Amino acid sequence: MKIGFIGLGHMGSHMVNNILKKKCGEDTVYVWNRSQYRIDAAVENGAVAASGVADIAEKCDLVFLCLPGPHEVRKIVGEAGGLIDNGHKGQFIVDISTVDREISIEMAELAEKKGIMYIDMPVSGGVYRAEAGDLSLMLAATKKETKAIIPYIMMMGDKVTYLNKRGNGSAAKLIHNAVSLSTQIVDAEAMIMADYLGIPAEAIIDVIQKGAAHNDILTYHGPRILARDEEGGHDVVLAVKDLELCAEMARKMGTPNFTLNHAIQWYKYAVIKGKGHKDSSSVVNVMRDEFAPNDNIEVYDL
Repeated sequence: MKIGFIGLGHMGSHMVNNILKKKCGEDTVYVWNRSQYRIDAAVENGAVAASGVADIAEKCDLVFLCLPGPHEVRKIVGEAGGLIDNGHKGQFIVDISTVDREISIEMAELAEKKGIMYIDMPVSGGVYRAEAGDLSLMLAATKKETKAIIPYIMMMGDKVTYLNKRGNGSAAKLIHNAVSLSTQIVDAEAMIMADYLGIPAEAIIDVIQKGAAHNDILTYHGPRILARDEEGGHDVVLAVKDLELCAEMARKMGTPNFTLNHAIQWYKYAVIKGKGHKDSSSVVNVMRDEFAPNDNIEVYDL
């Protein structure tokens, strides 16, 4: 199998490394990214540098994409000189990017005309699970459709949900991210209350994590929040993009999204406060700092 991987960011770089570690025999992994240093790092781990998108499209049987958003997906997949334009019948394109369901359906229909199977398969679990090869995979295809490539898909994670129809993976990922990113806002509000009561942040996190309110967000980000470690991970600007795509999906369906809209405002505010390219968990301390107790505000003494 000749495998292509386009997009070697925080998530993609770890995913391609797991493919390189687990690939079979003579499999070749071609990589391409806008930043040369990321290509160089993958090559050091056994990948082959492609000359560009067209090169990967021409050489590879299976192509994975891990791109920032809809604009990049449309450009790399659907425009002249892109994957579909240079691809071939029987090829698979698996899109890991977080995008709206409409673009996933649109790209799948374009690909089908050329005999290419385009599947949206976003993932969840963050950078930590990407590195461990333990991601959850939202596969917008059937078991039958993906039988030939499932061993390569599962090199990135073994928790697969088959969502059968194109676009359902992208939709499910947006819903998932709305929950996880909104959870950070609720966690922040809980910590603000604890700050006013004089309860140490470590203690309230411990209470939450030992009770029914336990959430993986605090499992992974709690220590980072306490240490004010804001580097790496899922950037705040990408969180805003994901939430706005989900809000637009809800608007089209006519479903309520009060919590989602509330979360959007806080992540936008974090961008204004200079956290756009910091990890999304930085929103917690943005909120805590904004509402920090001061000499004019009574802190309750328990």
